Amino acid sequence: MARLDRLGEPRTVAQIGAALGREFSHELIGAVTPLKSQQLETALNALVAAGIIFRRGISPNAEYTFRHALLQDVAHGSLTRASRQELHARIAAVFEQGFSEVAAAQPERLAHHHAEAGAPEKAAAYSLKAGLKALAQSAMTEAVAQLRDGLELLSSCPESDERGRLELDLQLTLARAMMATQGYAALAVGETYARARELCVHLGQPPQLVTVLYGQFLHKFMRAELQSAWELAEEMLRLGKAQNKPPLILMGRRLVGITALARGDFCTAVAHLERCLKDFDPADRAFYASLAIDDLRINMMGYLAIALISLGRLDEARGRITGALDEARRLSHGYTLVHTLMTASLCDWCGTDWTSLSRHIEEVQELSNRHGFALFRAWSELFQGCALAALGHAEEGLPLLHRGLALTRAIDQGLYLPQTLTMLAYAYGKARQPEEGLRRLAEAVEIVETTQDRWAEAELYRVRGDLLLATGRLREAEDSYYQALSVARRQNSRLWELRAAIGLARLQHSEGRNEEALVPLEPIYRWFKTAVRTPDIEEAQELIGRLQRAPDR
Repeated sequence: MARLDRLGEPRTVAQIGAALGREFSHELIGAVTPLKSQQLETALNALVAAGIIFRRGISPNAEYTFRHALLQDVAHGSLTRASRQELHARIAAVFEQGFSEVAAAQPERLAHHHAEAGAPEKAAAYSLKAGLKALAQSAMTEAVAQLRDGLELLSSCPESDERGRLELDLQLTLARAMMATQGYAALAVGETYARARELCVHLGQPPQLVTVLYGQFLHKFMRAELQSAWELAEEMLRLGKAQNKPPLILMGRRLVGITALARGDFCTAVAHLERCLKDFDPADRAFYASLAIDDLRINMMGYLAIALISLGRLDEARGRITGALDEARRLSHGYTLVHTLMTASLCDWCGTDWTSLSRHIEEVQELSNRHGFALFRAWSELFQGCALAALGHAEEGLPLLHRGLALTRAIDQGLYLPQTLTMLAYAYGKARQPEEGLRRLAEAVEIVETTQDRWAEAELYRVRGDLLLATGRLREAEDSYYQALSVARRQNSRLWELRAAIGLARLQHSEGRNEEALVPLEPIYRWFKTAVRTPDIEEAQELIGRLQRAPDR
């Protein structure tokens, strides 16, 4: 402060520079200061000579940097409150009028200057722009910080419809960013959407109601509150039909489709998702982008692949997931790509293609760590752990499965929890700890009945059959295989039916009941007329050959 005081007039220029930031250009400070060109040059030379700032380049193209952040803080702190507000207001006006390209590229700077100028509502509007820009670049952590700053600024503003609309946009954008960083099911996401719905009621059902409905659906869906999710999906579909808006109808159909998939109604899921892809109009991409984090068409292709593989339509499933991955890579959008890779890993798990799964998961982990995607990071640990167990390294896979499960529970992720526990139980079986695996499956059965999350229900009972068999409880194992068959047939899930039939046939073959073993196995094997040959199909073929050659005891 003493060094600044000794400078005289250049002190004012140091204060203006400090308000501009740690670094500032000659052109910018020249636009803000009331000094004439020569006076400004003299003052800047004095600041350089006094060791307050560095200079790079030659005026008028020079760039200046404070030698230390403390020097900038002292210069800025020496302004009175009124002077500081007036100066920052002038800087904001200069950016908006003469440096519009900077204002567009760095809205966070405008947010800062308006906040310092005592204009919190204007500052919050620029915080929203900064959050949207970060969101578009998949910089989710930065987006959350900018948007929370905006809401904090807005909290000091008086109530009005204009303020309410701005808060609604901030809340909705924040919810999208938090979905990526904390997971869809995080309580903070639900609270944000609940506040957004309150604002919609206060504002008289504005157009953003669609976004709120979508967000609330995702939150309930990922928490496995599937009845609530189904009701919200149907509400979206009704709203689209009432307003006669095809993009909104498509979105409602998509939500019904993916909820049906989670509930194990694979035929309904395929019908809705195929209709959505047929009706998809690229001209509506901007509308879909305003709702979903990832590209909607690619997202639907991924979900359809899962539904198709569950039905045993393996060739179609492979075509859909391969196409989705190709499009996601061309799009070069981090969140869309990692979501699609995770979906591909799910398809790999269904087809027990552990090599492909490991390759996809490695890429998921790299992208999740780079962008801070908490949910996908947790899921990648689960799938990697399961793959390791399948490949004979259960002692390495179990810690990953436990960590992934803990991470999903930490972010309140409920969807696919029965599948997660089934994967963990499978790994315990590979580690020769079947009783521990059976305890995990008992928990999974309770969750299925509570949430109706039935996507991998048949696989749950098949794995239980394997674990019971490992403990020597043969009749209980047989009953569990038959239960898996019953669930798979009810769901028209040919893939799960095949796997259950293989488990049952192995047990019955071990007891010499070879003709009986062929009854469920042979028809479901014959059903698969596909170019894709999974390990299950190969095993079924080999097992049928043995059963046909072996006499009954």
